[in-house]
Amino acid sequence: MLNTATGVDALAEATVWSLSDAEPLAALDDGERLLATVAALRLRLVRDADGRDLAARHGATWTRPTA
Repeated sequence: MLNTATGVDALAEATVWSLSDAEPLAALDDGERLLATVAALRLRLVRDADGRDLAARHGATWTRPTA
């Protein structure tokens, strides 16, 4: 996953002013797909951590938001 994060960091720093009109639109589509993929991965990881009872095993007494 580290390689992916490094790639995303590089993309975040890229200049966009020189892109053609079509390129930002394609990049927005790609970004939406990436966000959906990351959200799905995050949910899978949370479900797995919950199934392993990792919060309690690491000393958490409450895992619900406080606000």
